[in-house]
Amino acid sequence: MKKGTDGFVSKQEVERNIRALMEEVEGESIKSNMKEMRSHARQAVAEGGTSKQNLEVYINYLRTLQSP
Repeated sequence: MKKGTDGFVSKQEVERNIRALMEEVEGESIKSNMKEMRSHARQAVAEGGTSKQNLEVYINYLRTLQSP
């Protein structure tokens, strides 16, 4: 969204973007991309997902630092 010279987004700009999201072909593309990103994010944090695996590796590393 474009900010005005005052640093704020105008209500017209907000309305234009909401209409694009809700009505236009561009909006359909945005919705589709968001659904795909949501799916990838859920997979990443699910059991066995990449985020979960990376967190477990990091925790195990931290445990080795605390071991005598």
